[in-house]
This record gives sequence, structure tokens and C-alpha cells, in this order.
Amino acid sequence: MAAAPSAETGSDAHEGELEYTPGPSAAVAPPARTVAERFAGLWARRTVAAEVWWADLAPLCTPYLHAKLRGTDPGNVPAGAITGQPQAASSRVDEVVFHIAADGGTLILAVTRDAEHGGGWLAAHVDFRRAA
Repeated sequence: MAAAPSAETGSDAHEGELEYTPGPSAAVAPPARTVAERFAGLWARRTVAAEVWWADLAPLCTPYLHAKLRGTDPGNVPAGAITGQPQAASSRVDEVVFHIAADGGTLILAVTRDAEHGGGWLAAHVDFRRAA
């Protein structure tokens, strides 16, 4: 997918930026679901110390998500419990987006195949949709 036009340059891509093209649709890889289950269970723990919370999640994250979560206070996580199993909203050979029911809403978790580090699956993006 092409990058949005830059406000500074008006061009569609930044110099040196890679363009991502998703792979074809595919069945959900069992290891991707396992990572989603583990991540969700560790993420929804509001009462653990921040360093413990982060250290437990770090091995399951891409470097990008690892850095984004580093300063998170687990007390501010919008869910305190996972109430359902990961349901694939979309699945490609290199990325699966899961919706996972939690108290108060839905955890949305993108898990990607990490080709740079042995091809395993890692959590790449996390979001939360509050229940209406």
C-alpha cells in the first residue's frame, strides 16, 4: 500500500521508505493464534508492576510494538480480563488480525510473521474498541 502524501513534500513516499504489499489470503497459522492468545492474556493484567508487564510482553512483540509499549502503565490498560478466544478478522500468509473479546470491549491485535528473526509470529499492533 502506498504511503499517504507527506505534508512537507506532497509526495506519496518518503525517501528510503519501504512499501508494504500484503501477501495473499491464507488460513490462520496455529502459531499466530498462539501468540495472540499469549499476548492477550499478558496484556490484560492491570495489577502487575509496569516492568513485569512489559518484560512479559516484550518477547511476543515486534521491535516497533516493543518500543510503543515500553512506557505503558498497566493500570491504564482498558481491559482487565480476556473473555473470549482470538477470532481472525483477516488472515494473510504474513499477517493475521484478531479480534479478542475482553471485559469492556474488544482487543484488536495484528500478528505478523517476523522474517528478519527466524520467521516466527509476533504482535505488531494493538488497539482496543470499547463496548457501546
